[in-house]
Amino acid sequence: MSYYKYINEDKVFDCVKQGLRLTEDEVHFLVAECACEDGECGEDLRWVTPMYSIINIEGEHYILYWYRGLTEYQNNEYEAQYARKVQKVKRVITIEEWEEID
Repeated sequence: MSYYKYINEDKVFDCVKQGLRLTEDEVHFLVAECACEDGECGEDLRWVTPMYSIINIEGEHYILYWYRGLTEYQNNEYEAQYARKVQKVKRVITIEEWEEID
């Protein structure tokens, strides 16, 4: 049996789309089962690293934040929160440098 057997996936997706607050268990479910991209979003703290996960629900993307444990004794941490809608944006960075010329 899955840890998430009591999670109703459709209900959780509806909560995300309606902008309702997600419980810790719902956030854990979405991060573990539905994330299409994960990344670090801050410097390591003493026991955890701040992380984000991008969730794709029916073509729309949402971001959730959580903490990854840094030791085998530190569990990942998921806080109740609202999933925020996001979109991927390409940015071009221009760098000016000095070059020697003859």
